[in-house]
Amino acid sequence: MNDYACACGYEVISGDELADHIGDMVIPDDDTALDGVLHAEAAGQARHRCLCGLTARTGAELDEHLLAVFMADGAVGRDGRRHGG
Repeated sequence: MNDYACACGYEVISGDELADHIGDMVIPDDDTALDGVLHAEAAGQARHRCLCGLTARTGAELDEHLLAVFMADGAVGRDGRRHGG
């Protein structure tokens, strides 16, 4: 196991890839989080902005926000398995 392994056993070579994997496992197709609010990267001039209104300084910060709002208790993904770094 390396520093970028998911709790489900999936291994990648970077933190960005791990965040992408976890996002794929916990973010629903309609981008609606557990709080009932739409969360997704907003296209347009403001880089690293979420549809909820949050503006992050970096892409990694935006990824952290998205994972935080979509991660259910126990870090169980849509596939029924636990996910997390």
